[in-house]
Amino acid sequence: MPKTNATSWNVMISGYVKMGDYFEALAMYDDMKVASVRPNAIIVTSILSARSQLAAMEKGKEIHRTLIDSELETNEIVMGALLDMYATCGVVDEALNVFNSLPDRDLVSWTSMITAYVTHGQGLEALKLFGEI
Repeated sequence: MPKTNATSWNVMISGYVKMGDYFEALAMYDDMKVASVRPNAIIVTSILSARSQLAAMEKGKEIHRTLIDSELETNEIVMGALLDMYATCGVVDEALNVFNSLPDRDLVSWTSMITAYVTHGQGLEALKLFGEI
């Protein structure tokens, strides 16, 4: 393509993630940054999914740092993907920090956090959190 934008990058990155080619999705994201294209919520969600599948915590934390003080930090879908990435990678404390920062917790965020506790051997914490719903 002679000219790319966030939509064209999103199509490519999301496609690679859906096909399970997470390394290629991450490479496309890096190329997108080099091309000075700002990621939107859909791109960030796809990249967080790829990073959680690869358990690439450092790269996931890098994304989290770029979200801080951005308009995407208030996006419920992005924050849900961030919570899921931390939970999938076993960083339950960070998942809880994201969960606690959510202004409006929905069924998905409650379920993600409770599942994170259960999956990582913290059943008592899961029950406590379930009692708060």
